[in-house]
Amino acid sequence: MSKAEGISPADARADALGQAPAYDAVVALGSNIGDKAANIARAIAELTAAGDIRLVAASADYRTAPWGITDQDWFVNACILVATDLPPLDLLDRCLAVERVLGRERQIKWGPRIIDVDVLVYRDVEMATERLTLPHPYMTERSFVLRPLADIAAGLVVRGRTVAEWLTLVPHEDVVALSPSAPPAVSIATRLRHAGRDPADHNGFVNTPAYRGSTVLFPTLDALTRRDQPYTYGRRGNPNTTELETQIAALEGGTRTILTASGLQAVTTAILALVEAGDDILVTDSVYQPTRAFCDKALANLGVRTTYYDPTIGAGIAALIGPRTKLVLTESPGSQTFEMQDISAIAAATHAKGALVVMDNTWASPLYFRPFDHGVDLSIQSLTKYVVGHSDALLGAVTANARTEGKLIAAREALGVCPGSEETWLALRGLRTLDIRLARHHTSGLEVATWLASRPEVAEVLHPALPSHPGHALWKRDFTGASGLFSVVLHPASRTQVAAFVDHLRYFGMGYSWGGYESLVIPFDPRAYRTATKWDRPGPCLRFHIGLEDPADLIADLAAGFDRLNAAAG
Repeated sequence: MSKAEGISPADARADALGQAPAYDAVVALGSNIGDKAANIARAIAELTAAGDIRLVAASADYRTAPWGITDQDWFVNACILVATDLPPLDLLDRCLAVERVLGRERQIKWGPRIIDVDVLVYRDVEMATERLTLPHPYMTERSFVLRPLADIAAGLVVRGRTVAEWLTLVPHEDVVALSPSAPPAVSIATRLRHAGRDPADHNGFVNTPAYRGSTVLFPTLDALTRRDQPYTYGRRGNPNTTELETQIAALEGGTRTILTASGLQAVTTAILALVEAGDDILVTDSVYQPTRAFCDKALANLGVRTTYYDPTIGAGIAALIGPRTKLVLTESPGSQTFEMQDISAIAAATHAKGALVVMDNTWASPLYFRPFDHGVDLSIQSLTKYVVGHSDALLGAVTANARTEGKLIAAREALGVCPGSEETWLALRGLRTLDIRLARHHTSGLEVATWLASRPEVAEVLHPALPSHPGHALWKRDFTGASGLFSVVLHPASRTQVAAFVDHLRYFGMGYSWGGYESLVIPFDPRAYRTATKWDRPGPCLRFHIGLEDPADLIADLAAGFDRLNAAAG
């Protein structure tokens, strides 16, 4: 079979429309993780590296991913024409080999794929069936469509376009420079409602059912030996965890998310993924107290030294980074005291010294702060808070970039980290309304915080979205919203007065955690745990979480509390 040495874009388009073809197969490629166009280019390079498959023409475009949540959630589809003497089955085997090289463990049936390669049309194919089912390296099986090139004239569709339509796009001689058109924009609200669920897969039911189970059955001994089906054991995941992990990774802007049994386990897993005995880490002095306890006790016992730093240090963090510093842990705003951190400056200084940046992003969620856009390497969320949103489940998440993904997955396996099935399902439920609830928390929180700032009993309101906050400029620059969590510092008052205020609040419960629909309050004293910075406010502190109640009712409740506080002054 003779092969043309090459084909011009115009000739390729004419060829696709029915003139004498100079290619032998149409191959479709797709990627929806990482640098998608580069993944396509590398796959084509792998496919043609041996010289027995030659690229004739290539075109590509962006499409919105079905699990898409943000405007970056799109994938690249490509259609290439190749000339080859390989028979169909050998070409199929080459495609699977490319997937094995590029796909790694993330090539699963549902969710993100680094590369996906299919042969859809082949010249002069002589087979009894046009659909061929073969084993797949990361699935139980894969069905390929093999049809003669003559079918092109009948409008054969390759990844959403006919081949003729593909070639009306400008083919690129240099496939490394594939430059597809811009993806269509879909709002965050629409994507949160629809992303990741497919009722057709579940008999028409709107929500994916909860998968509860430990044992996953294998159909054959060979399958058990290969362990290459999408799910192999309950601890390693199920369709619910895949769906939630995929959506959280897309929201955060990372490459891979793992779920944990709690927010604290997300913190400890992230740290343990990156450190070893003899390492140093730097931790903001405003960090979540259980994180501090883990660093001071468990990490110290493992030979890892923790140094706490002023959360407002910014680029000055460089002076604290030594030769054994492995990571810098950030939390913005800080837990309870709400200092804002310049994450971009810290990340730039940290990376220049060869260390990594880990961030607890629970307060803002990725809807209001995109950590990887600011240089973060691992992002932590306590999904217990706003994602679950109903105070009825414990869950955490750690999201990695390409630099840290392998270490995070290894830590998950070594530590046996896994979420509860019911908790994962509840988080998926909560995710559907996250933007609506966060918007209400934002507006109600600001309304109550502004009112509190006007009270004579209040010395200071620690809310980053208020212009009076020392870190307000950073919040305004980097964040797109605020949650309902903030603190106040009262003027000096006795414990009896504080008790009179909080004990009889009608709509504010006293309890730990936050992020649910209900309002909460707790007193706290930072002097008990700060080590790198001094907390010198003379009055007692209260942390509020403003829930989804009517702010007018909450303000009336707080006003009555201040009346009790003043009456108890004696």
